[in-house]
Amino acid sequence: MFNLVCLVSLLLASSAIACDRCVHQSKVAFFSKADALQSGACGYGSLAIGFNGGRLAAAAPSIYKDGAGCGACFQIRCKNEDICSKEGTTVIVTDRNNDNRTDFVLSSRGFIGMAKKGMGQDILKLGVADVEYKRVPCDYKDKNLAVRVEESSQKPNYLAVKFLYQGGQTEIVAVDVAQVGSSNWNFMTRNYGAVWDTSRVPNGALQFRMVVTSGFDGKWYWAKNVLPADWKNGVIYDSGLQITDIAQEGCSTSAGIWLSFPSAVPSLSHLSAYPSSSSSTTANNTNRIHSTVREKRMDEKLVKSRFKRVCVFCGSSSGKRDCYREAALDLARELVAKRLDLVYGGGSIGLMGSVAQAVHAGGGHVLGIIPRALVGKERTGETVGEVRMVGGMHQRKAEMARHSDCFIALPGGYGTLEELLEVITWAQLGIHDKPVGLLNVDGYYNYLLTFIDKAVDDGFIRPSQRHIFVSAPNAKELVQKLEEYVPVQDGGVAKLNWTVEIEQPPPPSPTPAASKQVGFTALKKAEIAL
Repeated sequence: MFNLVCLVSLLLASSAIACDRCVHQSKVAFFSKADALQSGACGYGSLAIGFNGGRLAAAAPSIYKDGAGCGACFQIRCKNEDICSKEGTTVIVTDRNNDNRTDFVLSSRGFIGMAKKGMGQDILKLGVADVEYKRVPCDYKDKNLAVRVEESSQKPNYLAVKFLYQGGQTEIVAVDVAQVGSSNWNFMTRNYGAVWDTSRVPNGALQFRMVVTSGFDGKWYWAKNVLPADWKNGVIYDSGLQITDIAQEGCSTSAGIWLSFPSAVPSLSHLSAYPSSSSSTTANNTNRIHSTVREKRMDEKLVKSRFKRVCVFCGSSSGKRDCYREAALDLARELVAKRLDLVYGGGSIGLMGSVAQAVHAGGGHVLGIIPRALVGKERTGETVGEVRMVGGMHQRKAEMARHSDCFIALPGGYGTLEELLEVITWAQLGIHDKPVGLLNVDGYYNYLLTFIDKAVDDGFIRPSQRHIFVSAPNAKELVQKLEEYVPVQDGGVAKLNWTVEIEQPPPPSPTPAASKQVGFTALKKAEIAL
């Protein structure tokens, strides 16, 4: 089969948890039954036994990531100097571990792999081991990325596939499918684990393109002629691709190197070999944790906000500097702390995805509003909170504004700047009096602020409107300024009402060009009526 591979670089983002290469401290247990991980949540089935010599792992939700972490490789070593080797072992994630006492539950082969030669039975007696681990690249020198058609597929109405032998230190976060030679792509959604599906199956031979992320960078991988026109269920097809991307180190020196058998964290002597989640001890621990959280919340003094919902404008990229993503997460924490819900652009990548996922994880309601045309570009198939699709960009901004009590702009590109300036303009025209804030992370918006000062000095912006929005270098200070904001009262500007204006009859006998402009203006005004 002839394969043509095109590679297009993008600035996309993925969660740092699943792609970082820093060393983490935790505990691991093991499955006593050899076949336990073969039927894991990733959906690899009996194929899993052939992965990595059977050294497999079930990972915590933060690593499993709703299936994006399936196929990831981790190097794990235990800390008992008498039993454990310095090299440890490498495992592949094939399942999800819901027991919050360990980050991983290993197959017995994986657990024994951490031991020194001849100490396999001794390490099994530990049941649970203190470990340190880090993400490492998966290496499939003799295998390309493969696509397996699932048995549940039903031509021509339903197609489900899973990806095998995903190399490097990567995650597949979006998949599109199209007929070979066609540019009419249909996006697939993650059904579960490593399985992606669609009910919009193109005819004929099929090509795939995938967004593959590594750390904060992402690429489109495009493989043509992957599935033949007569594709069969249960058959594995070669994509012709080898994925080898590796994330850059993003941790401090102390966190980014193997430690030399540091002192173990307090052991859980009561934790026997997994599974034991049904024990009363587990229930007691869970209740104790919940009780502690409740007590902490009761002790916190919660200041009621004047807002209920905050609209955040930000990029579908995370940028090249860690400070931007940290600022997004800091803003999310501030919103959660104040019990504020989020309205945003509906994407699940970049700063958009970081803010939405963090607010959602913190218990806040998340409303994403996204144009249908951008679904395949700004969403990875994983829905965060409530997502509403609209017809276009103007309707998106109108809906975001209608559902929000104030606006915050994080760093972003043209789209973010356009959204920010439009809501500022609406405030200038008197369409709304909702506070607008600029999160000026590490001086990102300094030149914009300088431009506005210049426009005021040269008479293009009224001095009274210079402070029609507020800015701050961090989330806490910015939210406080928004809480204290008092709308600018400018007697020189009439408060406009789009609804009244669009009810006025159009001028008589307009020219074709004027008629077209009136129609656009009426549509625009109707969309932004707040």
